[in-house]
Amino acid sequence: MVPRIFILSIFLIIPSAYASGDTLEITYVETNTDIKDLIWEKRPVLVFSNSHLDPNLKQQIKMFGSDPDALSSRDVKVFVDDKPEPNSNLRKRFRPKGFLII
Repeated sequence: MVPRIFILSIFLIIPSAYASGDTLEITYVETNTDIKDLIWEKRPVLVFSNSHLDPNLKQQIKMFGSDPDALSSRDVKVFVDDKPEPNSNLRKRFRPKGFLII
């Protein structure tokens, strides 16, 4: 009985010890999304993909999520555009071909 309680307490303590105060903030781009308002406030990272099923996109989101504190401390805001149609303002401006990070 004691080992079960000990193991259970470890599983309850460890996640809270490693839980970060920040979570990854991802904005999914819409047709009229604009990043001009972020000047001098945030550092935008634009992630373009032709589909939300793209393995490159999934891997990149996972990598961003692995250390959200690092992004937050650098004032990074992640924008994801995974729909090539209709063209968003950001797609028209940067003209990505396939998977692209800017």
